[in-house]
Amino acid sequence: MDAVLSGTQLDRCVCVHAEQNALLAAARFGVRVEDDECWVTTEPCLDCTKQLIQAELGEIYYWKPYPLPNPESQTLRDEMRRHAAEKEKKTTFIAWTPDSDVLELEARYSAIKSRLEDYVRAQS
Repeated sequence: MDAVLSGTQLDRCVCVHAEQNALLAAARFGVRVEDDECWVTTEPCLDCTKQLIQAELGEIYYWKPYPLPNPESQTLRDEMRRHAAEKEKKTTFIAWTPDSDVLELEARYSAIKSRLEDYVRAQS
């Protein structure tokens, strides 16, 4: 199996994505999500987009764009979003720019991740 760079090929991931986990947790605890906001770091993949629209969330904010590798999937995701935004219960996807506090956390996370990766390589 080829190594996959973190944050790439999210549409092929075998794990539960953050958006899916949030929707599942809400369902498990009986929390309604219609018209609510969802804030994520990376733009939702095709599957997460479908699930967020189906759950009828109001707005989905994402920081980092995630272009899908397959042009057909990219077009499908864009069309689904356009259709959802036009429905009576609008679901919209919005790119956002984080404030400096969030960016500082991202830089700290990257530094910690780099040190951890160096440590793991040194142990190999």
